[in-house]
Amino acid sequence: MELLRTLEQKVAPGRAVIVTVDVQNDFCHSDGFLGRLGAPMGLIQEMVPRLARFLEAARERGVPVMHVISHHDEEYASPVVTEQKLRHGLPMEQDGRPLRDAPYCLKGTWGAELYGIRALPGEEIVVIGKEPWRFKKRAQSFSRRLDAKYIVDPTERPRIPNRLARGRGRAT
Repeated sequence: MELLRTLEQKVAPGRAVIVTVDVQNDFCHSDGFLGRLGAPMGLIQEMVPRLARFLEAARERGVPVMHVISHHDEEYASPVVTEQKLRHGLPMEQDGRPLRDAPYCLKGTWGAELYGIRALPGEEIVVIGKEPWRFKKRAQSFSRRLDAKYIVDPTERPRIPNRLARGRGRAT
C-alpha cells in the first residue's frame, strides 16, 4: 500500500470522496427550524458559498461528491432522541398534536432540501433516518466503488466547547 504524506496526494482524484453532511434548509437557513429557534446562523451562511466553490473545484478535478442528509420524520424517532429533545425544550408538537420528534427536516419538505448547494446527477445522496450508523457503511461502500482512499468532510469543524460555540465564553 502506498504511503500518502501530503494533502495533495490524499485528495487527488481517485483517492478521495468529498462528503457534505446536513447542509439543509432547516439547519442552515434563517427561516429554517434552527433559525426560527434563534440559533445564530451567520457562520453557517458565510461558509456555504465557500463550500459551493469548493465542491465545484473538486468536481472540475474529478473528485466525487456525496451528500448526507437527515430526515426526522416520526417514523425515524427513537425514545432516546425524543427524550433528549424534550429535555432540551425543543418544540415537540405540530398543529396541537404531540410528536415523537421535533418537526424539522421532514421528508419532502423545503426544510429537508439542500441549502445553497446542489447534488449533481450521479452524486450519491445518503438519507440518515432511524439508523444513522448506516451512513458509515454507505460511505465506505461508495468510496470502495470509486476506489477512493479518503473521505473528506469539508463541513466538519474542529470541536470546541459548547459554551464557546454558543457564544458564552471566549477562547484563550
